Amino acid sequence: MSLRTALIGFGKMADTYAEDPIMAQHYRYVAHSQVLAEHTAFAWDCVIDPSAEARDRAKERWSIPQTFATVAEAAAAGYTPDCLVIATPPSLRAAALEPFPSVKAILVEKPLGPSLAEGEA
Repeated sequence: MSLRTALIGFGKMADTYAEDPIMAQHYRYVAHSQVLAEHTAFAWDCVIDPSAEARDRAKERWSIPQTFATVAEAAAAGYTPDCLVIATPPSLRAAALEPFPSVKAILVEKPLGPSLAEGEA
């Protein structure tokens, strides 16, 4: 069974580092998108990012069927992920979880929050 997966934040770490030829010489997987696209445990079907350009890139390059500007927009549309990959600035990470209370797995970049207290929360 594959986990229905949303990637929240579609910037350099999530996507464009995959095109860096120097990084590719040293690492099989340079960006989150490469892992999500190839790993059978993930059914990567959603990107959430405020940038329309990033959302268009997700649709065109990675064939992502659902894209949203915000997590609230995704939740309002009825999107229900099993897994979240959170690649946002630390100050936005906790809020990314709130609309998806039934999520089963979370992959998050470090640090978890902008302060120790926020990370622990």
